[in-house]
Amino acid sequence: MRMQCGWPEVLLALLWVSSCASAGPEGEHPIRLTNSVGMELILVKPGKLTVPDRRTGKTRTLVVEGPLYLGKLEVTQQQWQRVMGRNPSRFLGDRHPVEMVTWLDCVEFCRKLSELEGRKYRLPTAAEWEYTCRAGSKGKFCFGDDEGKLGEYAWYGANSGEKFDERGRAVNGKTRPAGQKLPNGWGFLDMHGNVAEFCADDRKPRKATLARQKTRGVTKIIPSHPYKGGTFYQSSFCCQASFEDLYPPDWKSFIIGLRVALDASPPAP
Repeated sequence: MRMQCGWPEVLLALLWVSSCASAGPEGEHPIRLTNSVGMELILVKPGKLTVPDRRTGKTRTLVVEGPLYLGKLEVTQQQWQRVMGRNPSRFLGDRHPVEMVTWLDCVEFCRKLSELEGRKYRLPTAAEWEYTCRAGSKGKFCFGDDEGKLGEYAWYGANSGEKFDERGRAVNGKTRPAGQKLPNGWGFLDMHGNVAEFCADDRKPRKATLARQKTRGVTKIIPSHPYKGGTFYQSSFCCQASFEDLYPPDWKSFIIGLRVALDASPPAP
C-alpha cells in the first residue's frame, strides 16, 4: 500500500531534514535545528545544576528532566508576524524581538507554530530557562560575577539608551536586533538583556496584582506567570540569571517577549 503525501508535508519534512546541519553521532539528537519560520533551536541535554539562592542564602537545584530544544534567539517580530499575522510591538523592526504580547498571546503563538510545524512547541519552564541561561555557570551571569562584562553580553539599562537614571534604567532606551551581543557558553544569545521572556510556570499572584484585579471586577484568583532575563530598560540587577518577576496572563509590556522550547523527540535509529 502506497502512502499519499501532499507537497506541504514533503516540503515541511525537507525543511526539518535540511536544517539538521549540526548533527550529533548516529542515533543521537541533532545539536541544532532550523524550522520553517527561520528559528534556530539548540539542543539542551538533561542535567542538574546547584546554584546559590540569593533569597535564602542557601542553595537550590535546577533540574532539566528530558532533552529539549530552545530558541537560540528571542522570537523576532518577523517570525511572530509569519505565524500570527500581526505585529503588536512598540519598537518596530523585523529582527527586533517581539514585545507587547501577553502570556496568553505567547501560548497561542506556540499552539499555532505547533500546527504549522507538526511538532509540539511550548514556553520553557523557569528552571529550563535558567539552566540554559547559565550554561554551567553558578555565578550571577553566564560568564560569572563580573558585572563589568555585562555590556558585552546584553542590551540593558546602562547601554541601550541616551543615558541611565539613578535606578539604572535606560532613558529613551529601545530594543535592538536580536543576536548582536556575545553568546553564552552553549550558543544562546540575549538571555541577559534586550527583552525578558515569559515562562510556562504558574505562580500564586502577588497581593498588588490581586488588588488590581479586584478593581477590574476579577474575583477569581488567576495564576501569574514568571518572566526571566534582563531587559533593555532595567538595571543590571534584573539581568541576573536567577532574577524573575511575575505578570498576570492578560497583561503585556514593551519589555517582555518570549523564546520557544521544543521537546526533543526520540532520535531516529
